[in-house]
Amino acid sequence: MDILSLRDIVLVGIPEQLMSLLFALFLVKGSYLSKNKAKSFLLLILSAFLIQYFIIVSRANFSNRIITSFISVLAYIIALKTCYKFRLWTSFLSAFLIILLLLFFDIFLVAPFANYLQTTGSEFYESRLILSIPARIAHIFILFLQSKFKITIEGTLLEKSWKELSSSIKSIIAQWFAFLTLSILVITNYIEFFKNSMIKDLDVISLFGVNVKIFYITTVLILIFVFLISKKIHAYIKIKDQNDEIKHAIDRDPIELLFIILNIIAKNSSQTQRENLTNQIVKFLNSKGGEQSDEHDENVTT
Repeated sequence: MDILSLRDIVLVGIPEQLMSLLFALFLVKGSYLSKNKAKSFLLLILSAFLIQYFIIVSRANFSNRIITSFISVLAYIIALKTCYKFRLWTSFLSAFLIILLLLFFDIFLVAPFANYLQTTGSEFYESRLILSIPARIAHIFILFLQSKFKITIEGTLLEKSWKELSSSIKSIIAQWFAFLTLSILVITNYIEFFKNSMIKDLDVISLFGVNVKIFYITTVLILIFVFLISKKIHAYIKIKDQNDEIKHAIDRDPIELLFIILNIIAKNSSQTQRENLTNQIVKFLNSKGGEQSDEHDENVTT
């Protein structure tokens, strides 16, 4: 069991939850806070404490990292669903990505830093604040990149309930969730092994050098696959959204279809390209306007 001290809760746990929530909010909503900054900040704090409560209880009752990780997933799902009104499946998606990111920090930042500081088993929990420093710096850097490069999951599909999704989309998302679940299982299993080895003062590198290297390679490959699959699904969702918009517009009004196509072109072109397109459209409309005017004059003369 892992009993968190008040210092660790305030200085390690809460900052981790706050940054993880900000990561999910920007990923789905495209912004960290709403227009009402005070209300948004208060909601963020309450959500972080809610998640931290689940984590405190889980670690006090379960020593296995696999169990506590999935309880953390559940905590994020509840917080995002109840506090931020995310769709249930969107809450699942965000929670899985958050936990994968935190596991990535544990493997590639916290563990090497602990090894560098030669942290022994008895010092492992006592040094939690110091060991968390590289992870929080990485967290801040990721939030900065999100904001600077507008890294979000676009698509009106995120606004739809599970019932509103097509069977093909449901199948893709279900397979993605299964892959994310297996990824978390694999990574947490190794983390549990390393944690127990460190607590018992075993030299993991010298005892299991090859296994450690295989684990790191496996983890990197998993994260690469998650990124590539996410990118493919993101592209598919965007195309599906655009196709749905066009299909509905054809049924309603051809003019609406024109504006949808122009909107798609505008999103995927530079300022210069948009200006050239505007000039071409103006020329085209002027020429057609002139033709119609000539036809009208001929009709009047006749």
